[in-house]
Amino acid sequence: MTIINSDIDFHSLFYPRNIVFIGASPVPGKWGFVIPANIIRGNYEGRFYPVNPNYSTLFGMPCYPSLSAIQGEVDLVVVTVPANHVPAIIDECISKRVKSIVVITSDFSETGSEGALLEKEIASKTKAHGINLVGPNTMGIFNAYGRLNILMPYIKADPGHVSIVSQSGNVGTQIMGECSKNGIGISKVISSGNEANIKCEDYISYLAEDDTTKIIALYIESFKDGQKILNICRKLKAVKPIIVYKSGKTHGGKLAAASHTGAMAGSIEIYRSVFKQCGIIEADSTEEMIDIIGGFLALPLPRGNRVGILTIGGGWGVIAADECETHGFILPQLSDDIFNKLNEFLPKYWSRRNPVDMAAFLSMDAFPKAMESMASWDGVDSVLSLGSGVSTYNFFDYTDLIDKFGLKKEEVEFVLQKISAYMQKRGESLSKLMNKYNKPVLHVESGGEDDAYRNMREYNHVVFRSPERAVKVLKKMYDFYKIRERMNKA
Repeated sequence: MTIINSDIDFHSLFYPRNIVFIGASPVPGKWGFVIPANIIRGNYEGRFYPVNPNYSTLFGMPCYPSLSAIQGEVDLVVVTVPANHVPAIIDECISKRVKSIVVITSDFSETGSEGALLEKEIASKTKAHGINLVGPNTMGIFNAYGRLNILMPYIKADPGHVSIVSQSGNVGTQIMGECSKNGIGISKVISSGNEANIKCEDYISYLAEDDTTKIIALYIESFKDGQKILNICRKLKAVKPIIVYKSGKTHGGKLAAASHTGAMAGSIEIYRSVFKQCGIIEADSTEEMIDIIGGFLALPLPRGNRVGILTIGGGWGVIAADECETHGFILPQLSDDIFNKLNEFLPKYWSRRNPVDMAAFLSMDAFPKAMESMASWDGVDSVLSLGSGVSTYNFFDYTDLIDKFGLKKEEVEFVLQKISAYMQKRGESLSKLMNKYNKPVLHVESGGEDDAYRNMREYNHVVFRSPERAVKVLKKMYDFYKIRERMNKA
């Protein structure tokens, strides 16, 4: 699918046959050491050439005095030398016919007029000679499928289908790290920096066509070309979700953006109008962005606004009902058929309405049966599955009391095994039901990082930490579904 024709050679940037690193250093803690170390630890498979005229070897390999001393074609050059030396490096790259350059170095337009002139100089030179320029003032790039880790911090991420474009290096790597912690695989990460040459819009255009990217996550302070974004998204027709966190919403935030990337952030009202036209999903925080990404990766889109709620604890059911109504969802009354099904196996004190409150009834078979009843009901388009409100494992784990209370170890272990089997059956049933009925089932569980979460991830199921967070994601997904339908009819 061709979105927008581009003369940018992104292949040489993300799948380079070789990398030349100018400004390599043997000193741990310097970017000239940290980034080469990350390239090497990332198991990059191409040729790697460190450049520093003061050393003959670095990182256990030959070190070169200059770019021109390296024989053959060069795909990618990474630069960490001071800003006033960068124009001369660009000249060398032009002579060498380098395809792409990543300028990590800062002290350009983000620092004032003198830096802006330097930035304009390197931008005009690279553009005139058809060289891709990432940055300057970037934290680097990452491509899991090219074993390419040119980032300042080392974050180990499994290959996946989320690509991140961020105008802040630390926010981009934060999102990457949070995705990794939540079991979400990464395709590509781009810290776009000052965008002197390649703009955020260009990266989006590339990722829209990238086969390994299913979701595009953005952190932006400003778009340089709003019309280009509109054109991309109109042609994309919401095939791939684009999730954005926009900063610089206040006067103080706009000033901070100007000193950070050299760009003034525009009116948030204008941006939200563009997002609405484009089908771009706005996250209210980086935390919510991770929730939304998880939802879109693991769940089918809701095709209506009717929600069924199954809860083990009554309080969460009330909170979820409030949130659903606040966000425009409907909680339909149970049909006679569904009521009778639930009444067969739930305790006599169950709520007898939607939300279906199981009242802490933790039968091994009751939850899968109740969830099957709710998911199969043609009166709802989505189901919320609400856990106990505390980690079930921790609630029943008495191992620390064995000696104090004289408990039998085998009895405690038996209880934990039963709970583990319950959790496994719950995760398995949710995954099967979504595939069977093609409806999103959003599971909520609070507590720490324990087997309850790991078990859900084994079945590629996202876990939300509160009913409020789950309902907000459901709302974003339903809005996206409506936008996709509208765009496909246009």
